[in-house]
Amino acid sequence: MIYYLILKDKLTQKTITICKQTLGGTLLAEEGWDYLQTIIQNHENINFNFEIIDEKNKIWDLDKFLDMIKKYKIIIN
Repeated sequence: MIYYLILKDKLTQKTITICKQTLGGTLLAEEGWDYLQTIIQNHENINFNFEIIDEKNKIWDLDKFLDMIKKYKIIIN
């Protein structure tokens, strides 16, 4: 499964891969992982909208996404 972060402002939209799930259940962090960390650390000051979706177009609430990934080993390059 691949998870994406969609960043939106008034004029643009950017889709970035957060992580990819391997067959062994490990999550491989991608570029979007850093963006996600910044959003979590600065959530009160974020001035843009964002969504987390998976490759099946399921939209994930941030809290539910974080709860889901807790059970996986995350590899950060």
